Amino acid sequence: MGKQAKRKKLTRAAAAYRSLIDAAVEQAQDANLATRIEKERIYSKAPAHRVFNAFIRSLSAEQRKLLAEMLRYERQAAIHDLFAHWSWWIASKGLGFSLDGKPMPVDLSGEGLHGDFVGRLADWDWPDDAT
Repeated sequence: MGKQAKRKKLTRAAAAYRSLIDAAVEQAQDANLATRIEKERIYSKAPAHRVFNAFIRSLSAEQRKLLAEMLRYERQAAIHDLFAHWSWWIASKGLGFSLDGKPMPVDLSGEGLHGDFVGRLADWDWPDDAT
């Protein structure tokens, strides 16, 4: 009979941190703007954006597809950069996150909040031993 690893129950703070990162991944993958540009040939229905719409309509299907992909990457990069900035504050300035006054674990990958974000974006599993 093999020894089965005991799974620690996640603390509420650890579960909240995981949810925060996973929600950021969902937001990074939500590319409504990119899809609208690629499929509908429109940036926005706002009157102030007519110039953008004219530009989008001037592009070929292949060019719109390329622009949409660029926008998807930029969305992910913006979220990554925010997490990288927060990681710097955590490491160098003592910033911390808390839930109900209790410290929230961060940096479960060992590569900063941005490392957790990138890992989850790449379908990385959360470590079992994270508290």
